[in-house]
Amino acid sequence: KQEETENLVLLSRFLSQHQVNHVVSMRIHRQVKERMAVDRPLKDSEVPVLSLLSRSLHAELWDEMYQRHVLTMPLLRWWSMLETDCLRSLCSDAVSSVYLGPGDRLFDVGSEATSAYLVCSGRIRYLQMSGSPVFARTQPLVLTEGRWFCEVALWCQWSHLGTAEAEGHAELAVLSA
Repeated sequence: KQEETENLVLLSRFLSQHQVNHVVSMRIHRQVKERMAVDRPLKDSEVPVLSLLSRSLHAELWDEMYQRHVLTMPLLRWWSMLETDCLRSLCSDAVSSVYLGPGDRLFDVGSEATSAYLVCSGRIRYLQMSGSPVFARTQPLVLTEGRWFCEVALWCQWSHLGTAEAEGHAELAVLSA
């Protein structure tokens, strides 16, 4: 509780120093307070003692955390049957997670696609922009738990043809290209 109060005071100071409009400042404070109240999973960066692990034990931890998600992609499941050690390296070196709050944008149209995503929990709304040259959609596509998307980023240079945002709280596994 004390840490939250200190963080809010620091935020107020930051917004004041940068002369942020009062209305915007209030919206920022409201959103920060809402998000601080959510009991979301911890990020590895929030657990400093993890840096004390040996590289091999750290890789084993990441394997435990992400392998079940990575193996839902058929190509990676097949690859794991051929090269178990490579899958462990993939999990420790290229997989992470991201947590989104309601309305948070994962990416915008035209931004460089650098990762594939798997919805671990929650729902992601994807809307392709009408000016996109390929497969134009007029209705948003709702991606639910277990669904991979943006896999094309793993195989070639690509720019996003639409926007993706969380409908509520969502957790995604991120496989970097």
